[in-house]
This record gives sequence, C-alpha cells and structure tokens, in this order.
Amino acid sequence: MEWSIFFLALIGFVILSGKMDSIQKRIDNLEIIGESKNTHNDLLLEEYVGKKVTIEIDNDDIENSYLFDSANEVEGVIVEYDDEWLLFQYYHKYKKKEVFQYLRRRDLKSVNEIKEK
Repeated sequence: MEWSIFFLALIGFVILSGKMDSIQKRIDNLEIIGESKNTHNDLLLEEYVGKKVTIEIDNDDIENSYLFDSANEVEGVIVEYDDEWLLFQYYHKYKKKEVFQYLRRRDLKSVNEIKEK
C-alpha cells in the first residue's frame, strides 16, 4: 500500500513538473514577444517631426533598395507617424522631386537629427 502511494505521488510529481516547464516556456515566449513589440516605441519620434533627419532601417527588403543602402545616408523629414507607420519625405534625385514613403516603425533602427549650421 505504501509503495503504491509513493508510486502515485512520483507520477503526479513528474506530470506537474512537465506542465510547469511548459507554462514557464509560454511565459518566457510572451515576455519576448512583449519586448519585441515595445522596441519600436522606444524611439521618440515626436521630437523629430518636421525636422531634417537621417534614418537607418533594419529590413533586408528596404536596405537592398538604392535609397537605404549603407553607402547613402537618406536625408528627409518625418511628416507624421502612428503606432505602426511613419511617413517619410525625401528628395528623389533621379525623379527630381519630393517623394513621400510610408515605412514600418518596427523597421526603424535609428533617427539622427541634422543640425543646421
């Protein structure tokens, strides 16, 4: 009788420890997802709206375009933004006109203000 109670307790402990591990993994995944969603909010874009800035993008599809490759620094103005998108205005030298482009805020790595001399 004592062995059967010990055996049942051991099985219960193994089952509970497995469930606790899966719950801990879920919690860790939720924390990582929460951190990654909040990273794009770390950049305070309000202070850059309407000012001349250079931007750095962290998205392979965008970086492969001639505009955002590492050789060229893109100068432009952040016109407006919301939680997910920002509207960036820059001068397109081949089209010879001002162009507006929407960029995902999560792809934005850095924004550097250009100081006028």
